Amino acid sequence: MNCDICGPLGDGIREMKYLPLFVLGSEGITVCHSCEMEMVTFVCMLRRMAGKARKEMAKNWKEIES
Repeated sequence: MNCDICGPLGDGIREMKYLPLFVLGSEGITVCHSCEMEMVTFVCMLRRMAGKARKEMAKNWKEIES
């Protein structure tokens, strides 16, 4: 079984995990551990950026109301 992201290349650890992320059609994806960790890192960065944007927006909103 190949990783749907990196294919047969992968990290040598061939334990696959099914993720219900519907990237193409109604099928989920199967990923190896290293691709899963890359996805986790990406989501953590997105959350961090969104948090900073919300904080900045709240700060600017208070200045506008004043």
